[in-house]
Amino acid sequence: MKVSQVLCAAGPVDAVTNQALACRALFEQWGWGGKDYAALSASGVDRRAIRPLQALNAAPDEVMLLHYSGYARGLERLFDSRRQSVLISHNITPAHFFW
Repeated sequence: MKVSQVLCAAGPVDAVTNQALACRALFEQWGWGGKDYAALSASGVDRRAIRPLQALNAAPDEVMLLHYSGYARGLERLFDSRRQSVLISHNITPAHFFW
């Protein structure tokens, strides 16, 4: 199995990035391939671990795992195919906390 992850943004001390890296470690233990990408990366992010989203060239049978934490340009193309996709939605605050 091949699972690639996409992050809206990646940072060296960001919880979403750290979760994606923890997932990658598990995927590797399970023998799953794939790579990780981000639409935006802060300085200090290991470019070998998290690649620019523009470098993504996923195979049709590759599973895409999107860690959605906010709008980022370029994510639309992830859903233009019949590829299997999984969405993890981060930072969803219930409305009652706002009023």
